[in-house]
Amino acid sequence: MIAPTVFEDVFDDGFLSCEEVFGPVVSLYRFDDFDDALSRANAVPFGLAAGVSRRVSSRRRVFSASRRPV
Repeated sequence: MIAPTVFEDVFDDGFLSCEEVFGPVVSLYRFDDFDDALSRANAVPFGLAAGVSRRVSSRRRVFSASRRPV
């Protein structure tokens, strides 16, 4: 059995960012600002599952509407 694992502060060019990992793994990323998060999310060549935690709901709507469709 593989234990669930959380990786924090993953590099954009690291293995966890560039390859699909099979297992109970989640990578956490930090962003300087909203535009940085959006551009980095849209820069990857594969589909993403993302969660946005914000107190301002208008930012959640903008993020959802601005992401690159798969």
